[in-house]
Amino acid sequence: DAVLEAADRSRDDARVVVLGCMAQRYESELAAALPEVDDVIGLDRYGELATTAGHIAEALDHAGSAVLNGDDPMVAALGEGRSAWYVGAVEDIRGRLPHDRQLHGDTGPGDPTVSPDAVVRTASGDAVGVEVEILLDGDFHRIELPMPGIYNAYNAAAALLASHRLGVSGDVAAGAISTMTPAFGRGQVIEYRGREVLVVLVKNPAGFNQAISLLAEASEPTSVLVAINDNHADGRDVSWLWDASVEDLASTAHRFGAGGIRAADMVLRFKYAGVDAWSDDDLATALDRVVDDAPEGAMVYVVPTYTAMLDLLDLLRPGVSRAEAWL
Repeated sequence: DAVLEAADRSRDDARVVVLGCMAQRYESELAAALPEVDDVIGLDRYGELATTAGHIAEALDHAGSAVLNGDDPMVAALGEGRSAWYVGAVEDIRGRLPHDRQLHGDTGPGDPTVSPDAVVRTASGDAVGVEVEILLDGDFHRIELPMPGIYNAYNAAAALLASHRLGVSGDVAAGAISTMTPAFGRGQVIEYRGREVLVVLVKNPAGFNQAISLLAEASEPTSVLVAINDNHADGRDVSWLWDASVEDLASTAHRFGAGGIRAADMVLRFKYAGVDAWSDDDLATALDRVVDDAPEGAMVYVVPTYTAMLDLLDLLRPGVSRAEAWL
């Protein structure tokens, strides 16, 4: 519906393009079902970051304005010479998230290149949610996000700022954001065989490190399954597992298992990180094993790549279609 609405509202000098994970997996199906769309672009067509940034910059030339992450230099640079508003966070929060300079040995939080219009002042939470305080136009707004991850504080700030620029009051927007529910695999908790299964999708070292931080900060030890596939939508090369800070899990009391097509690669990564773990490339068996290892009522963590997440949907919510799962 959103795609069709965008097509109806598009101008002669604009194109309607469908991007992302679903475009990767169902590129031909979406192109056939949506003739109104100019292009369907899967992840394998994105190219290098600089090329992608160039495409986004070109699209912004046709937009009235943009809300951008001012703490990311590449994203912030997209606003130069354009109508843009920025979100950012205080140093303590910036320091808990990765930035490009860390690839060159810089361990500091990084300095913002622009002055933010909305500032994340505090962000704290647990496996099921984050409480965020955002400063916007001199007023503080508190948002309780029903999904884990400090990085989601930036998403909340961007949504709040965009709503503000569209004329929605901060209190109304904050209340609406607090009532949202996570999509399947994006921090959603699913009741399964008497346990609460938290599914956290990972696609790359940066996302994996955020999942690792979530596990490291968990108050109670529990069972954890990391499910790695290497299908086309995941990326064939899983060497990125060695760029993630898996060593940070060695000091936790969690019990770990590896599942999916590349379970053996993940259990090898665990071994070199000093983490004891079992492996089973049959995802259904691996899921049952990690659930059986946790007492009833406990939280179980499942950390899958993209196609492993889709396989888990069939196991955790049998009979639920992809469309229903994302509603």
